[in-house]
Amino acid sequence: MGLGKKIGLYFLSVGIVTLGMFVKYAFWPAAEAGTVAGISHDLACPCECPMVLEDCHMSCGLEWKDMIGKKLKAGLTKEEINEYFFKRYGNAAMLTPIQRLHGKWYQLTRKGFPVREGSLMTGMVLVWGGIVYLIIGMILPKKKGPTASLFIFMLTGMLAGTGTGWAENKIQASDMVLIPAGEFLMGSSDSEIRDMVQQHGGKESWFADERPQRKVQVNAFYIDRFEVTDQQYSAFDPSFLYPADRKDHPVVGVTWQNAAEYCRWAGKRLPVEEEWEKAARGTAGRVYPWGNSFDAGKTNTAESGRGGKARVGSFELETSGALFPGGTVETGKFAAGVSPYGIYDMAGNVWEWTDSWYKKDKGLRVLKGGSWISPSISSRVALRLGDDGSVVSNDYGFRCAKDAEVP
Repeated sequence: MGLGKKIGLYFLSVGIVTLGMFVKYAFWPAAEAGTVAGISHDLACPCECPMVLEDCHMSCGLEWKDMIGKKLKAGLTKEEINEYFFKRYGNAAMLTPIQRLHGKWYQLTRKGFPVREGSLMTGMVLVWGGIVYLIIGMILPKKKGPTASLFIFMLTGMLAGTGTGWAENKIQASDMVLIPAGEFLMGSSDSEIRDMVQQHGGKESWFADERPQRKVQVNAFYIDRFEVTDQQYSAFDPSFLYPADRKDHPVVGVTWQNAAEYCRWAGKRLPVEEEWEKAARGTAGRVYPWGNSFDAGKTNTAESGRGGKARVGSFELETSGALFPGGTVETGKFAAGVSPYGIYDMAGNVWEWTDSWYKKDKGLRVLKGGSWISPSISSRVALRLGDDGSVVSNDYGFRCAKDAEVP
């Protein structure tokens, strides 16, 4: 073999090693799965910057990391946390391989290539390149056909497992509607969940808590026709501030306890999950309050063009969804999207607290209905979102219910 071929073979070997380390660096985090960095590596940064979350240091990235940290502290697993973010924001929250590569490149070009780590990697590439050169030059000529291809594949895979992972961080009205006593169809069937996941993404296991679809008996009760508004809530809590032009928007930025106390003050209570779902879908098991097909014109969700993307950083500083480029809308706006009982906004606008536990041992309450940030998959009335009752967010609101008087 001539000198030119030997040099060419060596650089080919270096290229194979470089590719292996690049794949390792771009796709597999060094952080353990149970850490904030290990989880955030799967989540897209909610900022406008094309960064992976563990490398995004703007306020929204830091706040989302804080959200993950609180959920880890409460005992949630990585899978439960990823499920939570998918249900709230859909696929927009889940990082794709291309986005991850884009984020890594953005990190290097914006921060500047780290000299020490870069030198270390360059040395590793040159050394491993020499080893691969010897392997290819001395062993591969003896391999023929498919055996040679398999050998190269295994070699590349082995080298992809090398590398140091040096850049991973460890770090409107108050009237109520009577819902009659009787059975209704609650939850989702296996085929509905399977079709939904194929269309919108996610994992079937994330929606297993909607199974089985079953008949549930509910006593007669009353429920608010509209979500509780800023103006109504301020009568209960005069210290609550909101933009003057949003008095008829649903109140947000309230905890589960705030919502429960308001309902008691009003002589009512929060609805339990079964009551809420029956009021939203009727007895025949509708997927959405208005029927079985999503219609962006009948609600305020991410697809409706009235809300916006999942920008998390200023949520706790905002009031009533006054967030660029959209947010909540006035209650009672979508007459075509009412439930079979004539109840408004039971899909989209704001998630609504209920009086039911999602996971009592972890302090999680059930929220229903999706919000202006959520995708259509989350505005299905059967979907169940669990969050800590102390959480404050500008897409969490509520409505009240009360028992029907027995003659």
